[in-house]
Amino acid sequence: RVQYLCAWIQMSTHFFHGQMIYDQYLPQFGEIVDLASLVVDIDNICWPQSRGPCFTLDVAMVQPLYFVARRCRDALLRRRALEIMKRTGRAGIYSGKSIAKIAEWVIRTEEGDESFGGPISEDRRFQDFSFEFDQFTLKAQVWTTRSGSNGVLEHISELLDLSDGGGSPWIP
Repeated sequence: RVQYLCAWIQMSTHFFHGQMIYDQYLPQFGEIVDLASLVVDIDNICWPQSRGPCFTLDVAMVQPLYFVARRCRDALLRRRALEIMKRTGRAGIYSGKSIAKIAEWVIRTEEGDESFGGPISEDRRFQDFSFEFDQFTLKAQVWTTRSGSNGVLEHISELLDLSDGGGSPWIP
């Protein structure tokens, strides 16, 4: 169901360039976060003594939660997706902790001073976004564009540190 909802939103919005189109999918974004939370937190319910996040395939939970963090304009829902993402996956380049650091940067950069002040305005939202991991340096380069308040396209690039002080995020 989580994958279905993501695919449905992506296909329904494919031909729209404005970020405001995602506002009408707020109930579906909420359902994605609720369902992902049920899957991710099942380890804690069944095995309360377990250490670390559950293992789920990266495409199963991390990608949909990242999609919510990137496209949903509701600040509280974005943060819920981010917190669940941090508890998802143990290994692989798309481990929840690694992708959560990128999503956290997106949220912080897009919202700026608007944190918890309602939906993020159109001129603060990223239009295009890409990132590239470097497994050896534990860094990610991010590139994005957005149309600023004056309508001029703003290019943003930053190098993010993905290490958490506990070693490689790609090795369990």
